[in-house]
Amino acid sequence: MNMQTFGSFSPGVVRLLRWTLCIAWLSPTLALETGLQATEVSLDGEWFFALDPLRRGEQHGWNLPPAGWTGDKPLSLEGWDHVVAPHDYLSDPRYEWTGVAWYRRSAATPQLKKDEVCRLQFGRVASKCEVWINGKKAGMHAGGYSAFELDITNYLTTSEFNHIAVKVDNSWEIGDIPGPRKGDVPSHQMYVWRNYGGLLRSAKMVVSPAVYVANQKVETSKSSTTNGVDVTTTVLLRNGSKSNQSARVNVAVFRLGKNEKAAVPQLADATPVEVDIPAGGPLLPCSSRAFQKQRCGIGRWTRLTSTLAKQS
Repeated sequence: MNMQTFGSFSPGVVRLLRWTLCIAWLSPTLALETGLQATEVSLDGEWFFALDPLRRGEQHGWNLPPAGWTGDKPLSLEGWDHVVAPHDYLSDPRYEWTGVAWYRRSAATPQLKKDEVCRLQFGRVASKCEVWINGKKAGMHAGGYSAFELDITNYLTTSEFNHIAVKVDNSWEIGDIPGPRKGDVPSHQMYVWRNYGGLLRSAKMVVSPAVYVANQKVETSKSSTTNGVDVTTTVLLRNGSKSNQSARVNVAVFRLGKNEKAAVPQLADATPVEVDIPAGGPLLPCSSRAFQKQRCGIGRWTRLTSTLAKQS
């Protein structure tokens, strides 16, 4: 099998290893061993765009493929502006807009093999958004400073092209970061901040193995036994297939330098972890304790937590 690494992510299921390290020089990385490779299709470039000041886009059917469009050719819309993503409609001199806006485009249908899924990834959308694929709502996200992804496998059609619609809202609301603030002084109602809005970073479709890492959290704390730092990494794994899957997960620490491609792994335990990942059911997280595996029969998410420990 080939070892596949998705940036600082990687697929598998939950378990714990322990070591201590100097956080300033080392970087934790996880990898899933699989025989399949991920491919990417960029969605940067031209999108159709429209402001929605009255919030009537759904009423007008902007989330749906236009009538008569069958997906046999790229999308063409009359009356819509053209923008190039990544795009910020607050800074675009044509708009300088705060509120709801819409992005639409078509994308070539990816060819999926057995045990592969298609994930729609956004680097940053500010600050709230909803996404439709071929007229079906695929998901939503709040938070203009975090990347997110949606599994759109079940929303794709067999047509040559698929329709993507994204509704974005950069309006200020209490609870937003930085957002408005409560104050008695009239000039203190807003932070000195620009509420950027739109598809602010790259978007892409990723065809990957059905078992993959959906998220990772890295926490550090001062070691009580050495002069180093304890690093705990929690990985959220997902099985997007319709059958139970097995995988091997490896946790490594790399010493970073000017040439990161030549970084040498500083391994505390190079033994891969064998994991079983159930399929089907609602997307609910499962957790596990140190050196234990826990299956979640009602969900497709599995959590892997590792506490890294190595003499610094």
